[in-house]
Amino acid sequence: MISFLLGALAYAACTFDARPDRLDEALQAAEAAYVSLEVAAFQKAMTEVDFMVPCLVAPVAPDVAMRLHRVRGLGRFIDGDPAGAEASLRAARYGAPDYVFPTDVLPEGFELRVLYEELPDLPAETLRIPRARGGEVYVDGVVRRERPADAAALVQVFAGDEPVARYVAAGDPLPYYPGVDRTSTALLWSAGGTAVVAAAFYGGAWAAHGALDRAVDEDDLRARQATTNGLVTASAVLTGAALTQAAVALRRRRR
Repeated sequence: MISFLLGALAYAACTFDARPDRLDEALQAAEAAYVSLEVAAFQKAMTEVDFMVPCLVAPVAPDVAMRLHRVRGLGRFIDGDPAGAEASLRAARYGAPDYVFPTDVLPEGFELRVLYEELPDLPAETLRIPRARGGEVYVDGVVRRERPADAAALVQVFAGDEPVARYVAAGDPLPYYPGVDRTSTALLWSAGGTAVVAAAFYGGAWAAHGALDRAVDEDDLRARQATTNGLVTASAVLTGAALTQAAVALRRRRR
């Protein structure tokens, strides 16, 4: 809870650009403090991490994201949040299943080590991630379209003027970002197809009009004129439908 509030505060007052290498340095400092049992130094380093994550201006490397999850797991465990610790360690396990904690970090038989080693290598369920409009969504340092449902995730979005970065708890919603509207895309494709059909009807009307002088009698002329008028009307209706669909799609995309 404290880290969430610190992260929200940092985002609200992001007056600096946090670089991934600086984040990694803070994480390594937190690891060293944990091994040395320097509680104050660990808390200081993690507070720095909490302030930097929302201000990241470049994608982190996957190994840095895994270090973040492991250190977060340690911190959650210290804070008496076993569920939060497990969610972070699950993310670390899924992203780097071959990683083994050094014994100076988690001794053999230690509760948290046992929990980590018993975690599966792959998530049982994933959540879809909407595409970012004009950009990419990175999850734990990799462009992805899904994330584990039962694990934490470092989500970074690079679309538009300002990057977005959040450490998202298991099952929590993603941070807001302008996404691709599938409905508007479908409407644009439909508008294009409708416009093609409208053009075909208009072409048929033009051809039918050109054949009016070949009418053999008055009844034949009326029939040809009715065909021409029907094709023109159909073309006009379809053109109107195409324009309406395109207008709705463009309006949705401007939201």
